[in-house]
Amino acid sequence: MWEGIWDYKTDVFERDKIETISFNQNSVRDKIFGKWDITIKLEHWVEFPFDNISKPKKQVWKIMRMKDHFIWQKREEDLKNIEWEEKKFNILVEALWEVVQEYMEKWSKKDGFENNY
Repeated sequence: MWEGIWDYKTDVFERDKIETISFNQNSVRDKIFGKWDITIKLEHWVEFPFDNISKPKKQVWKIMRMKDHFIWQKREEDLKNIEWEEKKFNILVEALWEVVQEYMEKWSKKDGFENNY
């Protein structure tokens, strides 16, 4: 975003933070040239305006499609992480069970616990 002649500003946000996207026609000229203004609204009432965007409906559709794809990938990644955490937990439980079994066998042989029954 240009702010003045020499100042340039860049803002970065994640796609899943987008709540709404709107586009506005300011005049008949905008309708003729197909360049409208787009406003992207994020969480916590943060807005990013973009002026003179060509084919605004198509651009909004692309942004929303990219957002949906990003959210889908993020959910899939989260599921993989959950599955990995479950696998690690199961491996830990198996390892601890083996240690407990080994300890109990050594303890019972040491005290002659097996011979008492």
